[in-house]
Amino acid sequence: SFRRLSNEEAGRLSPLRLKVVAASDSDNVQTMAGRMALSDRPLEWFLLLNGLDRAGPLKSGARYKIVSE
Repeated sequence: SFRRLSNEEAGRLSPLRLKVVAASDSDNVQTMAGRMALSDRPLEWFLLLNGLDRAGPLKSGARYKIVSE
């Protein structure tokens, strides 16, 4: 069930946003997932947002979506 948030609860919340970032030579799916502003399964979210396979390498200079605050 749902309930209405109090003004205090609503004031503590901040929206998450998608940010597009370029991968560097040293980036891989784990390092990019570590940049996500999510505590629940960031690797799975990164793969899903970018249509990637866990085993696939990232291309240096390619742009990828991450979740940020």
